[in-house]
Amino acid sequence: MEKYLLFIYSFCFFIFYLIYRNKNFISNTINIIDYPDINRKHHITKTSLIGGLLIFSCLIYIVCIDQIFQINQNYILKVTIVLIPIFFIGLLDDIHNLSPKTKTISLLMFIIIFFYLHEEFLLKEIYFDDFKTIYLLNNKLASLSFTALCALLLINAFNMCDGINGLAHSIAIFWLTTLTLIFNLNITFYFIISIILLSLIFNIKGKYFLGNSGSLLLGTFISLITIYHYNHSKEKISVENIVLIFLIPGLDMMRLFIVRITNNKNPFIGDRNHFHHYLIKNVDLGKTILLYIILMLWPLILIKTYKIKYFFIMILQIIIFSFLVSYFYKKKIKKL
Repeated sequence: MEKYLLFIYSFCFFIFYLIYRNKNFISNTINIIDYPDINRKHHITKTSLIGGLLIFSCLIYIVCIDQIFQINQNYILKVTIVLIPIFFIGLLDDIHNLSPKTKTISLLMFIIIFFYLHEEFLLKEIYFDDFKTIYLLNNKLASLSFTALCALLLINAFNMCDGINGLAHSIAIFWLTTLTLIFNLNITFYFIISIILLSLIFNIKGKYFLGNSGSLLLGTFISLITIYHYNHSKEKISVENIVLIFLIPGLDMMRLFIVRITNNKNPFIGDRNHFHHYLIKNVDLGKTILLYIILMLWPLILIKTYKIKYFFIMILQIIIFSFLVSYFYKKKIKKL
């Protein structure tokens, strides 16, 4: 049965191949093309934004097989259903360049509706390991608001990582692999990770971009999967552990918001002041991605190996991140 199931799951790679083989036709037909400009987009030639459609199509197939063979409970089907409108919000953004306000409000609306309809996803207990304390969110409105805020912040943090080839894919693979190990997830998630890994190979070569459809899709999927398994894990997982996994993109998002607001700019309008932009100006693409992943990985290894307080590791991580941002920013300025 397992070999038979592996064969059926593997058909997702054929779906990937079919779409990739026709990427130029599809991209030109629905106008998901990214054109270079002098401000933010420094690629030389126009590039397809089909990465989101590739992952979305394969994800839909994988989840259908998952549900047919009842591998996971129907929570993953509920997640996939809400991913459909969110994917199309991203796709419309890729085609028509939606305003940040329109995109954020649309995204938030679907997220709130999702959490309202599916209470099993609401965060009702927040466990702090350092303080051995559980904070209860007994009020549904408070729980709904806090859960939607957490999801929205993670989605935005991930979306902001999609500024250079390979980085968003690599972060998604790192996050999903870490969550798979922590929550002991099954074969469905291994195939989802495999599809993202396959997409990474083509993306890092510049064959296509992930697009807003892809970044919103993966950011939403990861946030909802994390929240569900945090709520229903057999072992008590601390909120500090979850925060550490997502900390670096979150810190960069907060830094960018503060800088933009201070400079009287819209915090949701992109620029080239991201941490990864500072890195890529000083080291090559491979080293940029490697350094970013190492920066996210080392605290998790330290926590797993030694019994160190999460609070201490977080403070240390913030200091290291701040130093690296300052260091690479100064080097970038010197090169201008």
